[in-house]
Amino acid sequence: MKAVRRVTVTQAAPALVALPGVGPETAGQLLETAGDNPDRLVSGAAFTHPCATAPVSASSGRTDRHRLNHGSNRHPNSALHTIVLVRMSFDHCTREYVARRTTQGLTKKESCDA
Repeated sequence: MKAVRRVTVTQAAPALVALPGVGPETAGQLLETAGDNPDRLVSGAAFTHPCATAPVSASSGRTDRHRLNHGSNRHPNSALHTIVLVRMSFDHCTREYVARRTTQGLTKKESCDA
């Protein structure tokens, strides 16, 4: 069954699977989240809500913070998390970005949220 899904996902979205850190399983989850009408997702921000990654203000006083809205499907969020972890380990550009953001005073988690 996984071999069939791998071939189907690779045929359906070869550009997605070609991205660093994106395999057929994570790509399949993101395609499933986009659904039959991907045109409704006009931007990356529009994709955050169904992925349970839409920011919700959690500020108090002088602190400006955000947390994730956990009211949606957590499976695409897990797929995105897997992609980030793989890219932080193996993708040169992502490792440079995290290093640059860390020197700016952010933690690894904060640099991935930005």
